Amino acid sequence: MEDRLNERFWIKKEKCYIYPSELHEIRFLPNEIIMYPIYSDVLGFSYDEVVREQCTGLKDKNSKLVYEGDKLKRDEVIVEVFYQNSSASYQLDNNKCEFSYEIEDAVLERYEIVGNIYENQTKGKTNGK
Repeated sequence: MEDRLNERFWIKKEKCYIYPSELHEIRFLPNEIIMYPIYSDVLGFSYDEVVREQCTGLKDKNSKLVYEGDKLKRDEVIVEVFYQNSSASYQLDNNKCEFSYEIEDAVLERYEIVGNIYENQTKGKTNGK
């Protein structure tokens, strides 16, 4: 479950993710986040410019780590992974029903990641639908 401590950062202005594996160090200061990438200059962002997404510690059917904000597909159903504060758990929601459900290893083994809430909005769709 070591992966559970992993996270990624969506940089709104740049429209890209930064993963901890790309950084030497990251500092959370009172008014900004400073990132020290391995292969580029130091980056600074206000908290409003960055979205932190935690890794669930679970993997999809292709053994890819699942993060908050990921979109998963099983058959023709696409669901979104989110963190539910009231139950302190990661859950799946398909935005078409009034309920969501907690995710587990056994459930995710039947889903595959097809995108996330920021990128790949059309990936996983078939025949242009």
